[in-house]
Amino acid sequence: MTPGRPLPSESPLASECLCPRIALLPWGDVIEDFLDEIGISLDDFCSKMTGGWLFGYVEALRLHGIRTTIFCFSERVEGTVYKVHAATGADIVLLRAPAAYRWLRRRIKDPYGWSVEAMFGPTRAIGRQYYRVARHVVPYLATPLTALAREIRRAGCGAILCQEYESPRFDAAVVVGALLRIPVFATFQGGSWHRSGIEQVLRPLTLRRCAGLIIGSSVEAARVQARYAVAPEKIACIFNPVDLSRWQPSSRE
Repeated sequence: MTPGRPLPSESPLASECLCPRIALLPWGDVIEDFLDEIGISLDDFCSKMTGGWLFGYVEALRLHGIRTTIFCFSERVEGTVYKVHAATGADIVLLRAPAAYRWLRRRIKDPYGWSVEAMFGPTRAIGRQYYRVARHVVPYLATPLTALAREIRRAGCGAILCQEYESPRFDAAVVVGALLRIPVFATFQGGSWHRSGIEQVLRPLTLRRCAGLIIGSSVEAARVQARYAVAPEKIACIFNPVDLSRWQPSSRE
């Protein structure tokens, strides 16, 4: 893939200005963390992949007249890359992960490790304090805030929807939303834990600052209200969109 050039006025991202457009941010530090596990390349993701939470939301929003631009973060692109998803027509913007994150990433064994050893492997005592701090900072370095804000503005998005509010990416999305003065929403997809100690400080603030949360589980909704004092009117019980032409009820037996 090659870096994209500044968008011309006839670009898909700059056209259809009359249609509402939303910025969709998938879970994970970089998109490769998800794609590598299922054996899909970046090119296949843009040209062949369908279904799942991501494209289900794209299709559901389209049925209500809302266009979607998917913003992914990658350590394998050389610059900002613009693509169009073949199956849904959604615009995809691939943003290069910041240099600091890429530098640390080369020293990481598992970016989602729960301890210093799990993330970085065996460490020497003299450098352990450095790695202990790095474990909490790394997830927040994965989002290029300035580039993301610039591309969301360029795409003409009027809102941000983030997959998983219990993630450092959500905190970054709230910051970008505040800079652009657009609302930020987030969904619950099963995550209810913190990878970084920084989240314990930021998450109560960003959850109260966001425009709303999409939580299909009543148990999770109650947890969020109790732990973060989120007003119940900011929580909508909306389940994941499902294409009923592909997924149909079968016998309970």
